[in-house]
Amino acid sequence: MIGDRIKRVREIKGYSQEYLADSLNISQSAYSDLENNKTKLGLNRLQKIADALDTDIIEFMSSNITFSDNQKGGVANNAYVINQLSNQLKEQYEIRLKEKGDIIEMLKSQLLSK
Repeated sequence: MIGDRIKRVREIKGYSQEYLADSLNISQSAYSDLENNKTKLGLNRLQKIADALDTDIIEFMSSNITFSDNQKGGVANNAYVINQLSNQLKEQYEIRLKEKGDIIEMLKSQLLSK
């Protein structure tokens, strides 16, 4: 679920729930509810979370996010890799947006010609 993905990115970035809650101007318990999928996330709130985590909102939507936690000399070298599907999703969304924009322009021109 999306709350789980947000939690994993937050942990990899090394942020606490309190930090994210403060960034979003909500209580820590309200933020915890978001991560535990107890509260529905609106698109605006999801974008604010993505901004606070310095990531893209689409990364939360993709189920193909893989994480690795490499330990070397006692220092955590956390990294995450977004699967190729994420880039493909972005391309598909861009194509769909362009198609929708073309349809809107066509409908506008039909309305203006009447």
